[in-house]
Amino acid sequence: MPTERLVQISSWSYSRAQTYTQCPRRAKYLYIDKLKEPEQKSPALAHGTRVHALAAAWVSKQLPDFTAWDGRELLQYKPELERAIKARTIPAELERFKIEFARLVKLKAQCEEMWNLDKDWNILARDWSPNTWLRIKVDAHFIQKGAAEVIDYKTGKFNPDHAQQRSIYAIGALMFYPDAKSVKVSHWYLDQGIEKNDTWQAGDLDWLKEDWEKRTTAMLNDTTFAPRPSPDACRYCAFQKARGGPCSF
Repeated sequence: MPTERLVQISSWSYSRAQTYTQCPRRAKYLYIDKLKEPEQKSPALAHGTRVHALAAAWVSKQLPDFTAWDGRELLQYKPELERAIKARTIPAELERFKIEFARLVKLKAQCEEMWNLDKDWNILARDWSPNTWLRIKVDAHFIQKGAAEVIDYKTGKFNPDHAQQRSIYAIGALMFYPDAKSVKVSHWYLDQGIEKNDTWQAGDLDWLKEDWEKRTTAMLNDTTFAPRPSPDACRYCAFQKARGGPCSF
């Protein structure tokens, strides 16, 4: 009798870890079975995509690569991004962080990059690699006088759970900038004008790695992906039974 093929999640990101924590079955549908959710973005997600693109254009003074897999949906914003690049005043959506964005421009921060790490936490090519184990999407980063900084833009409400994400950015920055003595990771809540940040020293790298290895052990070793129904997990899930999806809940 043939043995069923063992299937596991082999690469992860902060968003994948969050999805798995909320419901392992939904993680399986998305990342192993490659089932598609509705293509249309919610107004909140569309707003976030647009504002992120505006921020990158304002800081880098460049248009995104519209041919890239993550750049195609930005083509609809091309005229607005072109105006932002040429404008002398910061876009209204970024106004609450006017001084902070001016600093990013002055320091020529690098924008919209993907840091790919292998299982040994080594930085791979900035583009996708078949050996990628961890993906970290970085909105802006730079190093000054041995201190690295990473900034992640958020739209919508403040979420205290984002503190966990900051520690992943710290790992990525300390690997990307091996000579950095420290790293500061900030979340800028652009709609609300709120900033939250944490700072780590280079000597914190080993325990940060160990912490996330423990956090992701269950996800990366799971072979059953039992559903974890809850009001929050099921309310908007495209795979729920009531919506004709494959889930039993």
